[in-house]
Amino acid sequence: MFVVSELSDVVRVEPDKLTGKSIYEALRQALNNKFVNKVLLNCGLFIKVLDFLPQSSKTDFHILPGDGAVHKKVYFRAIVFRPFINEVIEGRVRSMSPEGIKISLEFFDDIIVQGTRLPHPSHWDGAKGCWIWEYGADSGESHNLLLEVGDRVRFRVVDEKFTDCSPVGPTLDTNQQQNLPVSYMLEAAMNEPGLGAITWWSNT
Repeated sequence: MFVVSELSDVVRVEPDKLTGKSIYEALRQALNNKFVNKVLLNCGLFIKVLDFLPQSSKTDFHILPGDGAVHKKVYFRAIVFRPFINEVIEGRVRSMSPEGIKISLEFFDDIIVQGTRLPHPSHWDGAKGCWIWEYGADSGESHNLLLEVGDRVRFRVVDEKFTDCSPVGPTLDTNQQQNLPVSYMLEAAMNEPGLGAITWWSNT
């Protein structure tokens, strides 16, 4: 679920941030301030800087004209959230609709399970606002198992999608911002034995 990635960046550190700490402590703090909880395209959700790579010591420090801050290119390793395909993870149902459900891991919310990837046969109950798995329908003795908002679930990652959401023009208004695609999304499935609501399998 979490992986280590090798990255590089040019870091700018204000002079007051160097007081009472080493340059690499200041660089680490600057990198974390810049990237933590942000999606890096084709890399994943940035969690924290792990350490600096040896080649960082070979790059020079620069102070640009009119700017008293220190600039330095650094090479570092970071912990990022990027589950591998087919990895099984537990989360909580954040919302649902006739199209499917959305799952949250508390620190990451863009996990989608399409209705076609729920246990078969399942159907959407509009009156209750939830999905229902007709367990045992194939044997003629079905039992309705509900999947509701807040339920703890287990799912398998089946695909990932990165979208470049870098600004390319004038600032968008609120309505346009709400319609922007998410920068990183996971597609998941719960149509296998052991997947779905944890309570479904707690007594098996």
